[in-house]
Amino acid sequence: GGAERLTFIVEFLSEPQTERLLQRCSAGLEKVFRAYAMDNGRLRPHWNSDSLSKFAQDFELAEELTRLPLQRIFQDCVQHESCNGGPAAERGELSAAGLPLALAMISQKVYMAAATIAPMDRLVTLFARLNGVAALPAFSARLGVQSDSLLPIPRVRRSSSQPVVENPRSGSSRQRDSEGEMSWADLMAAN
Repeated sequence: GGAERLTFIVEFLSEPQTERLLQRCSAGLEKVFRAYAMDNGRLRPHWNSDSLSKFAQDFELAEELTRLPLQRIFQDCVQHESCNGGPAAERGELSAAGLPLALAMISQKVYMAAATIAPMDRLVTLFARLNGVAALPAFSARLGVQSDSLLPIPRVRRSSSQPVVENPRSGSSRQRDSEGEMSWADLMAAN
């Protein structure tokens, strides 16, 4: 059910490699949060359910996540924040601290048909998708993204002979082992 799924995602977010990814992407996540935040002058910026719906629409997730699943995700995140002393949770508002939980839940829901894909790979796939939309001129200006990606994640580059993982910061690359796929842990180690 929903409670088990939420517990699983909260545990996933506390794993060291997930924490490293979120830390690495924190500036971009803050830009996303601020772009959709409600701020009526007296409260801290926050998301309401309409913020999450607008985000899903803009980032082309609305076809896969209709209004009801989005509302459930939003309510679960607000409830979790409320239980953990979140600043605006009692008013049905999601703070910036709750955004990673919402995105992790979205990633697991959108890519749940791919049951063999690890939770980290689902989250990275979602972040790559967000980067693709954020690179469009209308969004890059709105989100304040210049030449860099919104969310700096390792890029997997495929060549005709051997796939290579490229480190976006150093420009170095390393090849996959002969077995084929690289795990997310291998990608993070490459950084």
